Amino acid sequence: MATIIDKVPKWYAAYTKSRNEKKVSERLSEQAVEHYLPLHKILKQWSDRKKWVEEPVFKSYIFIKIGLDDYYDVLNTEGIVTFVSIGQFPEPVPERQIFAVKKMLDSDFEVEVNTEDYKLGDVVQVMRGPLEGLIGNLVEAQGMHKFVVQVDVIGQNLAISIPRSHLKKLSDAEEQHQLSKLQKRFLSNL
Repeated sequence: MATIIDKVPKWYAAYTKSRNEKKVSERLSEQAVEHYLPLHKILKQWSDRKKWVEEPVFKSYIFIKIGLDDYYDVLNTEGIVTFVSIGQFPEPVPERQIFAVKKMLDSDFEVEVNTEDYKLGDVVQVMRGPLEGLIGNLVEAQGMHKFVVQVDVIGQNLAISIPRSHLKKLSDAEEQHQLSKLQKRFLSNL
């Protein structure tokens, strides 16, 4: 039985060797493969000095946008161990999750990365401020309201504290409509 290979590029999460995320990013750039390595600055303390360094947000993961016909070529890139898969083929990461991660990391908010399994609440949209337009889930952690964007495929979340007054609860229909508008706007900026 023949399998139809999806040639339409989609985002996939690739698992890399430990501490190889930046090297893999360089190799993918050399191959002209579209990818995204979320980075954030942290202050590192050594015995003799402190220094700001950029580290991957999601340890040992990089996001790659390819059609499945490029799967094996990209998989053979030095430093890539495997793609995050369910079954035989890699599991796509929704474009809206990549967009949300980019927007959150570009904001001035302090972003918290964790693998906690939140008890999800209402779907909300940020109505004002630098994250306006993002859709995520409202949860309460340690008495504070947090806005959460989940990257389901790798089982990790980005969470920020945000005033509740900046949020609007969405119905299912509103959520689908807003996601559709957001995707169109994002895709037109590529």
